[in-house]
Amino acid sequence: MSYAILYLNAQRFTDEENRTLQELRCGALAPAFGLDLGRSVIVDERDEHPWTLQEALRTGPAAIVTYSLAHIDYRPQEILTTCNLLVVKPQGWYHKGHTGFIAGMSMAPTSD
Repeated sequence: MSYAILYLNAQRFTDEENRTLQELRCGALAPAFGLDLGRSVIVDERDEHPWTLQEALRTGPAAIVTYSLAHIDYRPQEILTTCNLLVVKPQGWYHKGHTGFIAGMSMAPTSD
């Protein structure tokens, strides 16, 4: 199995979809894609030295697994330049270099 990082943001936990539930769902889906969750990163603004998405990517995972795009602040482009992305809700598996649509988000460059 390939090494992956579970990446969640504590501000995105709710009473209905709490940390435990989100971690369980991510952990249950990851093996179906050949991923072994080697580390969990829970971003919490109360943490004195929180991990950033860039720090997680520097560890060299094959993929980042997250519960929703909100957990990665709707920044899939940063992940997909480095590794694969697995999103649990809505479910999606995106390979490194993906430039198509992600949950309705256009990954194509825009001309401003």
